[in-house]
Amino acid sequence: MQIQNGVQTSQQASQVNSVTQTGQNQGATGQQEHVNTAAQVAEDKVSLSANATDQTSAQARAVAKYEDMTRVYSTVVAPQEEEETTSNTLNGLPSIELFNADDVAEYEEKLANAFAKAGIDTSQEIDLAFDYEGNVYVKNDHPDKEKIEQLFKEDRDLQQGLVQTQNFYMFKELYRLTQEWAQKIDSGMSEQMAGEWLLSSSKQAQKVSAEGLTFKEGGMVDPFERSANNAVALSAYAG
Repeated sequence: MQIQNGVQTSQQASQVNSVTQTGQNQGATGQQEHVNTAAQVAEDKVSLSANATDQTSAQARAVAKYEDMTRVYSTVVAPQEEEETTSNTLNGLPSIELFNADDVAEYEEKLANAFAKAGIDTSQEIDLAFDYEGNVYVKNDHPDKEKIEQLFKEDRDLQQGLVQTQNFYMFKELYRLTQEWAQKIDSGMSEQMAGEWLLSSSKQAQKVSAEGLTFKEGGMVDPFERSANNAVALSAYAG
């Protein structure tokens, strides 16, 4: 995935809104193709769930919706170079490449080694986030704050790896939300109400993701499993 400055824009929410609303009326034609494609993304690229290939109604809806949402999300987070940019539709977008769980583990090891080589103290948490120019900064009061920020500034691979890791957790959460969205519909909720819930939850997930990542005990903390963020997101995720 190509990243431009590692910065997400407000266009993201409006485009996800568009997919959520137009997806309400998606017919059965071509749905199996969407299911197979999205399942491939979910299982091989994001390593989300062994149930992603189940052919139940809920799973079929979930992977189709997930595919549409990730394609829209990727056009904002990872735009093509200007000369290559065209008026893409959801069906005409190029395939995207995401970190999977193994990629994240490999990056964590690389980052830990870089911290050790730079003499950075990792015995306490390091809260990392991006500014509006795409630069990595340390959010918490860490004694090696300046050294950490300089390290990311000098090593763009580390910076890009952090973006990819952040996106991994975001796409993982989007997939979880689309599964829950489909289950709500199968349980009798109207598609309109389920769509509104998905839109609200997706926006909240984007806010959580934008808060950054925490490096702790040699690895990244999943931002969607941290108790503080879960408390903030509770109202959006409540059914």
